[in-house]
Amino acid sequence: MKLFNCKTILPLAFLLIVGCSKSTDVDFPITSSSEAAKELYKKAWYYWDQGDGLKGWELMEEALSLDPDFILANLYVPTTDPNKWKEYKDRAKENSKNGNDYEKLAVKMWVAERESRSMDYINLCKELVSKYPSSSQSYVMLGDAYTGVKDFDNAIANYEKALDINSSQYLAWAGLVKHQVTVGGNTMLPKNKQSKKLALKYADGLVKTRPEAPFSYQIKGNIERQYSDMEAARVQYEKMIEVAEKTKSTSLGAGYNLVAHTYLFTGDYQKSRENYEMAASRSPSKYSKISYGEFGVWSYLYENDYDGAVKALDELDQKVDDQNFSESEVLNYKANNQFTKFIAHSYNQDKSGAYDALQANWRFREERLSLDESEDLVSRRNYDTFNAWMESWYYILFAEYDKAQKSLGRLYALVKDLQSPGSLDGYNSLSGMVSLFSGDPKKAVSYFENIEKENNVYFAYFKALALEGVGENEKAQEIFTFLANWNFQGWKPALVRGLAKDKVNG
Repeated sequence: MKLFNCKTILPLAFLLIVGCSKSTDVDFPITSSSEAAKELYKKAWYYWDQGDGLKGWELMEEALSLDPDFILANLYVPTTDPNKWKEYKDRAKENSKNGNDYEKLAVKMWVAERESRSMDYINLCKELVSKYPSSSQSYVMLGDAYTGVKDFDNAIANYEKALDINSSQYLAWAGLVKHQVTVGGNTMLPKNKQSKKLALKYADGLVKTRPEAPFSYQIKGNIERQYSDMEAARVQYEKMIEVAEKTKSTSLGAGYNLVAHTYLFTGDYQKSRENYEMAASRSPSKYSKISYGEFGVWSYLYENDYDGAVKALDELDQKVDDQNFSESEVLNYKANNQFTKFIAHSYNQDKSGAYDALQANWRFREERLSLDESEDLVSRRNYDTFNAWMESWYYILFAEYDKAQKSLGRLYALVKDLQSPGSLDGYNSLSGMVSLFSGDPKKAVSYFENIEKENNVYFAYFKALALEGVGENEKAQEIFTFLANWNFQGWKPALVRGLAKDKVNG
């Protein structure tokens, strides 16, 4: 639906932000035995597009209940049950044989992405564009594919093409702004190519397109936070809360969670934790309640209070037990908590505690994998890859570099043939740490060559140390300064942000 008539006289600034749709946007063809299911499917994506995940999940499940053979609903419906997950995906694959061109391509794209066949995925997206050249969504998907391999020029060109077709294409505005600002582990442009002016322009596009989407204000808040204006960020997050309350959005808790972040990065840890608790209490999702609890745990890592983190993790384990989670979900959460406990013990140089947490993480994840009655090669490979990565990191953190090298050999064998351009990042980053701590910063620099500070903040710190070790102090200080002003949550920045501040402050 158009937001305005292209003949309407509007201020130039507004036109630059939103523009006029230049052609009719064609939706992808969807087949289902139920028209109601098709409408629910479309609504599910509408909410997913603007970050309202729980609402989208509910609508997608409802669509599938009306038509159990709905190809695309089977392909995309979320589930934490590994056997249901496989049942849905197998049904989507089988039914797609009799589906239309889009449905066949969608399944092939999903498989390629899951198997880390990045270039195959891009080629399938190109085929999608060739079949549906009048669909803004096809260009968004190709833009996302190029973003995934850090081909930003082609990504931007495709997002802009999507906006040429439909200036109200929310995901195109989102794709453009996510190159500029952090939001949930997205892939960003290099820092020297980021622009607050452009970021705000794209964010205004989001707001103009969907003024009652809480996510639009989250992005505006994230931009202010990225540029260290916590007061301005808080204004936008409070607007997000206001919109979420008005629309009864399931994103309400997320607004309080984001407010908590602003207190975290001004050093008010207690107030941040109070707001993380508020976020959990205001969220209708049991999953979000645990996620906000994880943020609270990480706040202790920022404070270098590792004992506090372990205590908070024990409390989080109890909260997991108190919720009505499935066995698979419980195992996932317990594994995640043990991973963070491993970090806390390691940085507290408690080797036995770190080892016990390492083993517990593996045990919980193995139990989770065993629930899958039809375990596939991708699941097993991912399990083995993470184990080899985590074991290598453990040996590095406790200065057992010979053992780390053996674990890294296993890691390399698992990832060396993957298409993804970042498939070797984990191996190279840990190898760089081994070289650095073994007294060879020059070799470390070679391993860290493709590790970007914008997309890998933890290892960027060690890259900076390596650069400092070979006398490239200006490059090192650029990274330290960047990390010292990284105002986003997560265990990775929690471990290095303070160290980077110390380097900046001398």
